[in-house]
Amino acid sequence: MFWIGLAILIIAGWIIYSKRKGSVTLSKEQAQLVGQLVSKEREELAQKMQDMVDQGALQGKTVSVDSLCKETTDMPEDVKQEIARVKLGLLEKYGPTIPVNAAHRISWELEGNGQMWSDSPGCFERHLQRREGNLLFPPERRIVTRKEIEEAREKDRVEQQQFGERVNTFAASIVTAREKNVPLDRATSLLKEVQELLEEAASIGGNIAQPVQILQSTEETLMQSMNEVMPDGADLLKQAQSQSALKRSPYLAQISRKDSPILKEEEISALLSEDLEAISFNGFVSRAFAPGYRPNEADIRIHLEKAVNQGFSKERAAQIIAAWNKTESKTTRPALDNDQLDH
Repeated sequence: MFWIGLAILIIAGWIIYSKRKGSVTLSKEQAQLVGQLVSKEREELAQKMQDMVDQGALQGKTVSVDSLCKETTDMPEDVKQEIARVKLGLLEKYGPTIPVNAAHRISWELEGNGQMWSDSPGCFERHLQRREGNLLFPPERRIVTRKEIEEAREKDRVEQQQFGERVNTFAASIVTAREKNVPLDRATSLLKEVQELLEEAASIGGNIAQPVQILQSTEETLMQSMNEVMPDGADLLKQAQSQSALKRSPYLAQISRKDSPILKEEEISALLSEDLEAISFNGFVSRAFAPGYRPNEADIRIHLEKAVNQGFSKERAAQIIAAWNKTESKTTRPALDNDQLDH
């Protein structure tokens, strides 16, 4: 940090001296150096600021949602509507107050300085995203620091890279499978391996769209080939595919990991932090295996009541309960098997 500051001062002094002589000339390389030094300085200052607000959050400091989403009478109507939308989203997750470090990141993003979270977070970053300031989680789990985010992103990056390499190696070894020229027993073995990789992909998340597409294409080709050879087994094949598809639910896949970042005692918190479609799906699964399957509706209601008492949005809680109890056609859900749902 000292050397960067010193370099900037030296260059600035040289520019001032040159001005006194009547001209300033920077080479392309010098201009690039100045730009790089300033960018690095700004980045390090931003990190220092984040570390300071992280400490504030750990000490219990908060910021009100109202202070982040202020309206003025001279604002255009569309701007007011956007502010109202953002405010509602914040209230649904955080309640009336937000940990100061989360508020800092939100303000940073609203000012156009970058995004709080990755567009496609991996498993470890996604759970930090769920936890941050979320009244569905215990107080000690609501504070997420810059260091935690950086460590999670690096862990996700390495995992996604390794998974992509494995899929590319696997795909290169089964070119003949995609050409529909493999014996039935070999195709069956390959299909099982492909489906296991797709289930693993769901547990990883993040930027792995290309390897997932390769696997999905291979799965489709193998199933078509097997149906042609063994048309009487089509129903069994479809059932096996449906059971695998069930395991590809990101929430179910992530809590099933041996190294899951989701603690056992916060599985309900994590589930209720998902979108309404995922909550609806898990409600369907719970009812399908009632009365012994957990969580059930009573667990969900008790958890939400505790959160609402701490300031969690009543409107959001009502939406969650409605989604949990949503009735859907059997044709919209994969076939279920008790052995596939143990976790």
